[in-house]
Amino acid sequence: MKIRIYFLILSVLTMLATHPVRAVRPFITDDAALSGYKRSELASWIFTGRSGTEIWHSANFGLTDWAELTIAGIWGKSKHVLNGETFKKYSYTLPLVQAKFLLHAYEPNGLPGIGMAVGADMPWGKGAFVSEGYTTFGCLLLTQCFGKEENVLIHAQAGGTYLKNKESKENLSGFVFGLGTQVKV
Repeated sequence: MKIRIYFLILSVLTMLATHPVRAVRPFITDDAALSGYKRSELASWIFTGRSGTEIWHSANFGLTDWAELTIAGIWGKSKHVLNGETFKKYSYTLPLVQAKFLLHAYEPNGLPGIGMAVGADMPWGKGAFVSEGYTTFGCLLLTQCFGKEENVLIHAQAGGTYLKNKESKENLSGFVFGLGTQVKV
């Protein structure tokens, strides 16, 4: 119960403590850009799918002009179907930690931005959102900008994940990629 109250308070503070509030791209695909040195960014978003509803909260901290640290947590309800019956269960996991490095900032109508992100998801929490072990990930990020006022941004990422299952001791790895765009209208 304490965790639910903590996340509720964090949700409200995230919505109220930010001024001015601006909407950003609702992409899971990350961009080759940072919040900036000594700046921070609080973000919350909701992902709903067949497996349930996830509410994400993240805080990004600009460590330098070229490095950023992100700490995130996820909570919500997971859905499971067993013998034709649907079960819903409260779930949460935290922390997800990521370091992002900007290798080259994007330029309007110029060279693309290039970045790199590495991180880990700890197997802490309750329910279906908890990883089956220690998960690490890394990816290269690319952002191309068209138009002097960032009229069109294209984000691409490619990388991999590695999971060390804590029970079976099995090692699993996989390839991840993403592609997203932002168009100013």
